[in-house]
Amino acid sequence: MTQYNEQVDKQKEFLEMEKKAKQIKSIETKFKDGLWYEQTIDYQDGRRVVEFRDSRKKTIEEYPYGQVVD
Repeated sequence: MTQYNEQVDKQKEFLEMEKKAKQIKSIETKFKDGLWYEQTIDYQDGRRVVEFRDSRKKTIEEYPYGQVVD
């Protein structure tokens, strides 16, 4: 059974990274005339998501420099 220790450790590491990626570090909401128009969410892994109230603008998802996105 010890032949799978390396695979189990690799999966544990992957799950920890995934858990960290879902944790929110900060949320910034910008208001104008009593309504929000832009919301920026920063995650622990460095990812940043910018959402807009205006449906004509698309949500922007930014990644730290040098990170590979799968």
